[in-house]
Amino acid sequence: MQSQTETSDCSDLTSLEEINLEEIRPSMEKYLMAIEKDKNGTNNENTIKTFYCPPTILAFEKNCSFPINTNIIKFYVSLLDIRKDTKLILYVNSDTLEYKENPEMNLKRAETVKKIFTHYGIDSNRILIENLGAEYPMDTNKTEQGRKNNKYIRLSIPNIIS
Repeated sequence: MQSQTETSDCSDLTSLEEINLEEIRPSMEKYLMAIEKDKNGTNNENTIKTFYCPPTILAFEKNCSFPINTNIIKFYVSLLDIRKDTKLILYVNSDTLEYKENPEMNLKRAETVKKIFTHYGIDSNRILIENLGAEYPMDTNKTEQGRKNNKYIRLSIPNIIS
């Protein structure tokens, strides 16, 4: 059975809720100030990272809906809105079996996540995709659950501190 990602470009983003950036901006600016104060401490990479979890990807593939954690999306959209000189990098990984049979799936997943961010006004030129193939598993590829866990997208904003 083909997934929706294989048969559709998932262009209908009407199920995504609106994000009120003006409402979020004050708390995000405080968050960024706290990171700047701590730039010699725990966040010495100067990078924000989040994993786009495997259950989200699998649910998306079944029906092309976006059961995403909207708080994560709001978080990244608001950071990108405040720091207009930063880029978002989508690191996409697959399991070894899927990557061998259908290596394009990684890019299709990442392109859909990219569409979500452009839907919220982030310029597509600011969103980079890094296809990791199946090189960075989080779990074993010997079981079905392990393979599910190895399909992920990591969101990353490098150089967040100006």
